[in-house]
This record gives sequence, C-alpha cells and structure tokens, in this order.
Amino acid sequence: MSVKMIEFPESVKRDAENYLLALAMFETIAPIVINYQKSILLELGAKDLTGKDVTDSRFLFTIEDQSIVPTFLKRCDEEAAKNNLKHEPDHCPMLTAENIMIQAKRLLIISILPCVLNGEISEEQALDYYRDKSGNLVEDKFHKYRYITWGDKLLEIVMPAIIKQFKIDGKELRSSL
Repeated sequence: MSVKMIEFPESVKRDAENYLLALAMFETIAPIVINYQKSILLELGAKDLTGKDVTDSRFLFTIEDQSIVPTFLKRCDEEAAKNNLKHEPDHCPMLTAENIMIQAKRLLIISILPCVLNGEISEEQALDYYRDKSGNLVEDKFHKYRYITWGDKLLEIVMPAIIKQFKIDGKELRSSL
C-alpha cells in the first residue's frame, strides 16, 4: 500500500518558511541573550532569599535585593546594543524573537490543519495541550518550562513533507541538494 503525499498549497509553504526563519532567529539570539544575562546577574551578585546565585532572568522575582533589577535591565539593553540585537526599548530581544516564533508557529499550524484533516478545525482544538499515554503534559525538549502542544507534534510529523516541497529558483529543493 502506497501513501499519497499531500501537496501543500503555496500559503502553507510560505507560512512554513516564515516559521523556520523565526525559529532560526530565536535560536540565534537566545544563546547570546542568556549568556549576557547570566554574566550580568553574577556580576551584580544576584542572590535569592536562601543566598543561592540567581543566574536565570526568569527568576528575577526571587532576588532578595530587588534594587539591582533596574541596573540589570539597563545593562541588558547595553549588551543587546553591543551585540547588534535590534529591539524595542525596554523589551528583551530574546523574548521578542520567541514571541515572533510562537506567532509564526501558530499561523503555520492553523494553515496546515485543513490540508491534513480534509476540513476545518477550531483554533482552540489545534492549540490543545498534547498529553502522553499517562495523561501528563509533555515538556518541550528545548524549553524546560514550556509544554508541547498538539500542534508541536503535528509540525514534527508534517514539516519534513512541507520542506520537501520547497523550491529554490523554481527547482524543487530535494533535487537541488
């Protein structure tokens, strides 16, 4: 029995390309930002209530001496500028890139669903959390505190088929490699 390959419309391919670009942007920016944030927090001597070093900006709220937070934020803006990371004032370039990536992923999932399900599905259903066989939420392998959604699993399955349909200068990508 042969499996028929779905021919994805150009709109899905465009959404997939936008998602891959946003993902690449996030994965390029994130290590830079995480590194300078950690360095700044260590330099400022950020400690939580138990005296343990705080090296992750997601835990700024646990810092005992909250007076260092404005200095941390100012230094982060300076480091972003040194690293040529364009961003809105008072916005973290990593969080901005992550937000763009999440929005692009959401648009891609919504555009894929009618193709793979032969019909429409609600956005709410598309974004339901994915659960393992035990009913537990499955953690994202790259983002320790995020969970994998049903849409993430869909992309894991469908993206290779979409990428095979990309074209470069009018030629299929797979024949160009």
